[in-house]
Amino acid sequence: MTFLRVSLAWCALFLVLSPGLAERKHDPLTSPEIDQLRDTAMDPDLRLKLYVTFARARLAALEQARSDPKTTDRSLTTHDGLQDFLDVYDELNDNIDTYVGRKSDLRKVLKLSLMGTPNSRPSCGPCETTPRPGRKRWSNTNSAFERARDSG
Repeated sequence: MTFLRVSLAWCALFLVLSPGLAERKHDPLTSPEIDQLRDTAMDPDLRLKLYVTFARARLAALEQARSDPKTTDRSLTTHDGLQDFLDVYDELNDNIDTYVGRKSDLRKVLKLSLMGTPNSRPSCGPCETTPRPGRKRWSNTNSAFERARDSG
């Protein structure tokens, strides 16, 4: 009888603590950005333009962090910035697929997202795209450059 009570107590304790032990996924979008996306849920043009704007903001923040001499852990900052960009870019692609499935006219927005601005394209050039031996972080970097290169 006591063994059953102890077992039930451990199970209850595990169930109470298990959600706190689970890894929480980092959301690259801020609360105001999420609110803007909710407001434009029914308008594909505005929603996709917002995603393009958010992706460009992530690239600009990444470029600023790379050029800032006060950055302490440049490789981690670059990794996190590229991961945020990839997450926003993947959301953009998912939304494009959704709206194409609904037969929405996306010609203007796709031109904007594919062509970008003249200042946004060369920002990927000076980065090192070959991985250094023993470094795992470059897999996200290479993936980001391949996706950006292939899409535009």
